Amino acid sequence: PTVSATVPGFEAVGWFTLIGPRALPEPIATRLQQAAVEAARDPAVVSRLRALGAEPVGATGPELAAMLRAADANWGEAARAAQLTPN
Repeated sequence: PTVSATVPGFEAVGWFTLIGPRALPEPIATRLQQAAVEAARDPAVVSRLRALGAEPVGATGPELAAMLRAADANWGEAARAAQLTPN
């Protein structure tokens, strides 16, 4: 059986994001964010990604931060228990 069939409420999703260096000047970060959101919401891009089984979101910085906090709350304990570290 699948994990979701044996663990009620289990959900695992994969996602991609753009993250710049910590010292990236705000005007550049804002412009890149706007361009990325625009691209992710472009009908042609949405259509192509959905055809590949993906659901484009085009999250803003605060939305991404909330997503990362939720992912950490969901997976952080397991990652720490497995002693996983970022490369």
